[in-house]
Amino acid sequence: MIGENEVRVLLDKMFEIAGHNIKYDEIVNRKDQWFNGYSMTQAQENEWMDWGRDYLKDKVTNPDTTMILVNTTWGLKVFE
Repeated sequence: MIGENEVRVLLDKMFEIAGHNIKYDEIVNRKDQWFNGYSMTQAQENEWMDWGRDYLKDKVTNPDTTMILVNTTWGLKVFE
């Protein structure tokens, strides 16, 4: 299981890789559908997933499954 700090790091990196100038702290308490204004490409998602697995490898038992759950819960929609 990962904590808020890990989620912050992962989402900040996702926004960076996707080319969006936004941070976790800016969206964490928003109640609107802010996520509809952001997306990433499949290549960007793949890069983020690889980065996230590497980041989590010493923090969780199964970084692959953890990144799938993080992506499903908080990942941006993918458009080509």
